[in-house]
Amino acid sequence: MIEVFQSGFEDTRSMRFEVIDLARRGPRGFILWRMHFRPRRFGGAADWRVEGVSEVHLTAEGKVAVHLDHWDSGAQFYARLPLIGWLIRSVRRRLQH
Repeated sequence: MIEVFQSGFEDTRSMRFEVIDLARRGPRGFILWRMHFRPRRFGGAADWRVEGVSEVHLTAEGKVAVHLDHWDSGAQFYARLPLIGWLIRSVRRRLQH
């Protein structure tokens, strides 16, 4: 996990998270979030925004046992990449008709 976070912060500038809402029922909680960042590659001059939900399961001691992130990687990330983005946008346009 440390390497994943280090890589994320090395590949971006100005990364920050905004918590939009929280919900909890028993040992399960949900965090609605928005991540703002500026990638060093792929047109790093513009800010990117990714929205998602983290699902968190807690132990009886209140420690995190499971952390799952749910977000639309196709629309919010891959569609913005130079080559694969063109393909994803083309397929989405065809499916809309």
